[in-house]
Amino acid sequence: MKILESGTGGDLKENDPNTENSKKPDESTPDQQIEGDDVPSYCSSETFKVKNKADINKIVDCVTVLGDIEIFEFEDALIQFGSIQNIVGSLIIKKSPNLVRIEAPNVSSIDIGLESIANSK
Repeated sequence: MKILESGTGGDLKENDPNTENSKKPDESTPDQQIEGDDVPSYCSSETFKVKNKADINKIVDCVTVLGDIEIFEFEDALIQFGSIQNIVGSLIIKKSPNLVRIEAPNVSSIDIGLESIANSK
């Protein structure tokens, strides 16, 4: 796995796990970013639009999702994020008044943030 770390001045540099002074991938810090080459193509998109369980099921096996997850007019009361641990993007929830529970026990980071917009009917 290739890991990019923030250097001085916000520059990203590759952390080579084979060098003596490098951290191993399991010793990651919040400033590290996973490079897109290590993420399956179905886990990478500018925006994942989610309106129902079938849409979220397309990415629940991803450990890392590269791109925004936009939940829009979600039909069910519950959404489950499965194996997703990292969202390199935003989690956006819009116009989903039926959605009352989000199960995301493995999510440990959302790069840009969580946004909820006018979820009333």
